[in-house]
Amino acid sequence: MNDTRFESCIKCTVCTTVCPVSGVNPQYPGPKQAGPDGERLRLKDGALYDEALKYCINCKRCEVACPSDVKIGDIIQRARARYSTQKPTLRDAILSHTDLMGTVSTPFAPLVNAATSLKPVRKLAGCHPENRPPSQSAEIFSGDVSRLVQIRGGGTGAV
Repeated sequence: MNDTRFESCIKCTVCTTVCPVSGVNPQYPGPKQAGPDGERLRLKDGALYDEALKYCINCKRCEVACPSDVKIGDIIQRARARYSTQKPTLRDAILSHTDLMGTVSTPFAPLVNAATSLKPVRKLAGCHPENRPPSQSAEIFSGDVSRLVQIRGGGTGAV
């Protein structure tokens, strides 16, 4: 199934209420308009690409909140890549594929963490000198919260 399907969007705007950008940046139309609604327009005419899509920070809160499981963040990122007049940098291309990068980096978490701790790598990636990327974990969440709580030392495992 296509992970950027938008037909199941019920236009409830829950995604917009959880978006950290739409509430503070009036230039960003919000995930519903930039994602599913915008994709409907872009399919008719790619010239309808809106540069406001660059304001999406790809936090995926909209995807977590969506009751229809629409991959809004993925829709926006793919539209940015497909219709933008500027070619994405290597950094932006990597950061826009969060699901893929998480899957690829998990088995190599110690190596990824060692590499991203090096200042030249962070500079090449365009990171602020004082900010370090989040650490990767080799542990995969299987859905058993009580087991995860026990592993993290959070008590008896009762949730």
